[in-house]
Amino acid sequence: GGLRGRRGSELCLAYAALGAPASQAHTILLGRDGGGPRFQVGVHSVQCTLWARGKPVDREAVLLLNRALLCGGTLLDPSWVVSAAHCFDKIRSWRNLSVVLGEHDLSEDDGDEQARWVVQVIIPDKYILGKTDHDIALLRLHQPVTLTDHVVPLCLPERAFSENTLASIRFSWVSGWGQLLDRGATALELMAIEVPRLMTQDCLEQSKQRPDSPVVTENMFCAGYLDGSKDACKGDSGGPHATRYRGTWYLTGVVSWGEGCAAAGHVGVYTRVSQYTEWLHRLMDSKPQPNRAGQLLFPLALLDTM
Repeated sequence: GGLRGRRGSELCLAYAALGAPASQAHTILLGRDGGGPRFQVGVHSVQCTLWARGKPVDREAVLLLNRALLCGGTLLDPSWVVSAAHCFDKIRSWRNLSVVLGEHDLSEDDGDEQARWVVQVIIPDKYILGKTDHDIALLRLHQPVTLTDHVVPLCLPERAFSENTLASIRFSWVSGWGQLLDRGATALELMAIEVPRLMTQDCLEQSKQRPDSPVVTENMFCAGYLDGSKDACKGDSGGPHATRYRGTWYLTGVVSWGEGCAAAGHVGVYTRVSQYTEWLHRLMDSKPQPNRAGQLLFPLALLDTM
């Protein structure tokens, strides 16, 4: 059915059990909230951190990481991570751009982490700097990660399955190390919340409440609580909106934008991954081209035609 059905499907199938109930899971995520209950969920260890200048090496540096922690991301394949395009709007140097997987507590090194340099960032050519549409990016790692109980790819569903089945599931999970409050400190432990998906019409009405608010397009969807009790926040960008179906977790969205964090009357807006399924497959199936000297060449940034 709904699995990739291509290179990589066996990987997320083999690790689908990590999406089991909390009692069976290897990782427990505690949910951030704006005053509501804290959540526990047995979760796929698919989340990664994206660092603009490499991850700080000591606890004191980590506690001041607001500038260094660029965004979140999701492992789709041992060599590929998906994130949000806007995370790279202000990147001036790609030299130290890195990804860390298997992370839980940013202030501790428990031996499960795997760090990789990013050698290629691919962004849709329709994405416009500073705008919100087509807010997705695919990152190629300098070498594949080793899959473990703590480093697991999230399944990329086929488009029809995602739009017909997964989109009808009301609740999904969003996770990250973003700010705990609007303009607040960054979380040190990975946090997660369960959010309901909104109907398209409700999403459009929500976006029209402010004249300067970005337009919600067919490449986006809304999820969250209109009472402002729970939401993703700054720093969560690029992280996964993950939906569980029959015991397996699937990537359905990428954290993109919103009006503040957990603001009453506003919900989070996510990139609709099903719009980019073929694009992602095509790129992940491509191989880097060798140059005349036989070495692999990776453009550090590439706009790709969709």
